[in-house]
Amino acid sequence: VESVGVDKDYIALNYFGTRISYNEFFEKIEQASRSLRSLGVKQNDVVSICMPNTPEAVIMFYEVNNIGAIADMIHPLSAEGELLYYLKQSKSEYILCIDFAF
Repeated sequence: VESVGVDKDYIALNYFGTRISYNEFFEKIEQASRSLRSLGVKQNDVVSICMPNTPEAVIMFYEVNNIGAIADMIHPLSAEGELLYYLKQSKSEYILCIDFAF
C-alpha cells in the first residue's frame, strides 16, 4: 500500500457516484485475496475473470495479481462456445463471474 505513493483517503474508484478510497480499495483486495486463497488459489494459477467493468471486476483483477496468480480476462457477453474455448486455451483453473453474465 505504501508503494502507491498517494494519500490513502484519495478516491481510487468512482463508479456512478459511488466513491471508493484507496484505503477501502486495498482492504477489499486483501479481503477478496483471503477468500481466493481459502479456495486454494495460489501463485501461478490461471484465474479467468468474466465480469463487466464494475468495481468488483477491478478488485478481482488486483486480488488475483496480489496472490501472484494470472488473471485471464474474458468478455462477459461471450457466447458459451467462446467461453469454453477461452477457458481451454488459458488452461484456467478458476473462473470468477457474476451470475447474470454466466
